[in-house]
Amino acid sequence: MRNPTVLRIDLSVIMYTNMCMAKIIRFPRWSEILDDSNFSEAERESYKVTLRWYLGWCSRNGVGCSVESARDFIEWAQLEKKANEWVVERWRVPIRWFFKMAKTQSDLSSDGWATFCL
Repeated sequence: MRNPTVLRIDLSVIMYTNMCMAKIIRFPRWSEILDDSNFSEAERESYKVTLRWYLGWCSRNGVGCSVESARDFIEWAQLEKKANEWVVERWRVPIRWFFKMAKTQSDLSSDGWATFCL
């Protein structure tokens, strides 16, 4: 009789894979929160344009909003638009705001999950 196949799993690989998985963000109220911010009207509109562009890119590419997808978006946008660094920084700022405010809203949420996954 043959010995049953023994499956050995390296837990360090599983733990590493788990740690590297992107944390997906959902922040459906971002526009409302942005409207209530102290930014000027022009700055709010600029943020909205950039964030809609990023969120649309995520949707078209079938990826969630994560730090990884934000980095991929910035890299793609910079190449696509042949943008210099100061323009790219103007795209990064609203995306950073999005992630910071998503975390803040998650921390304030009673269940934590309601506003923190997309």
